[in-house]
Amino acid sequence: MRAALLQFGFPEWQADGLLEDYAHYSRQEASLVNGCVEEITGKKARSFEEFTKDYAPVFLALPKAGGKH
Repeated sequence: MRAALLQFGFPEWQADGLLEDYAHYSRQEASLVNGCVEEITGKKARSFEEFTKDYAPVFLALPKAGGKH
């Protein structure tokens, strides 16, 4: 996977960081859910589904890969 990331132009530090992140995910080390967002911001955290619905117009307005829109 590292080779593929480098082939697509990722800098080495970023490719290594992504692989480290994926290793954490595979070991379930990023699965803890707690109330920190609400505790710190005073607002309830939103789900990923809510986030994608809220920001869909922004993502859809981004240029598509290859420079075509």
